Amino acid sequence: MAALFFLREMRSPNATQKLDVTGAILVTGGLAAVIYAVVTTTSAGWTSATTLEWLIGGAALLVGFLYWEARVASHPLVPFRVFRSRSLSSANVVMFLVGGAFFSMWYFLTFYFQYILGYDAVRAGLAFFPMAVAIIVGAQLSSRLLTKTGVRPLLQVGATLATLGFLGISLIKVHSSYTGTVLVPSVICAFAMGLLFAPLATAATAEVNRSDAGLASGVLNTSRQVGGSLALAILSISQPRRLVSRMSNIRTRDEPRLRTSVGQSKGIDQTNRENK
Repeated sequence: MAALFFLREMRSPNATQKLDVTGAILVTGGLAAVIYAVVTTTSAGWTSATTLEWLIGGAALLVGFLYWEARVASHPLVPFRVFRSRSLSSANVVMFLVGGAFFSMWYFLTFYFQYILGYDAVRAGLAFFPMAVAIIVGAQLSSRLLTKTGVRPLLQVGATLATLGFLGISLIKVHSSYTGTVLVPSVICAFAMGLLFAPLATAATAEVNRSDAGLASGVLNTSRQVGGSLALAILSISQPRRLVSRMSNIRTRDEPRLRTSVGQSKGIDQTNRENK
């Protein structure tokens, strides 16, 4: 509200750009439909009519978006000419993978902290705090080194650290401890993510026209969000069965705690029914 009193709206009298509402609706609806179709497979299956309808509908909307942007739109939301830049295209592919990998890591670590280590919501949030600090440190360091080293070395170092970090996270077991197994590799992954931000943004915008720099940056951020959404949708339907089988390996000494938790949940449900 305060901005209304202190900021003044400025418009160019020669501006001719218009918002591509149709393109925005097509791409948003298409991506949402495809992601929803993937998530639906947990209950309906990949070959069910519901899943196929959403997949086909989403694909049709995305094809319509491509046609609209290339052939119809006078002011396209995403002019495809920007993808002639190999640097921009490569940066978007890498950011797509970065979003999928890191978003999924945080999602499943949340479950691990709360359901395996038994952390409450506050303690689980504090467990992520070192990762947040590592991202900040990595981003600050990357932005300062970028002018000295260039894009490629930072991308190589960031990707290598991320690989090592994820390798360490893959070794987490049911009885692993936070400080002994989780903390170091997760901080390495987060630091690597911070290192990757600045060089990827630079790579995405370096070879495009100055007027398209905002567009290139927006496409890069969209790649990260779409990568994260798709990865979470796919992994959330493929991992539950594996998690169930892994949980069967929990030692006998943990069974009383699990029975108590289940009993408490049933007791709460019964109490709720009686109160109703």
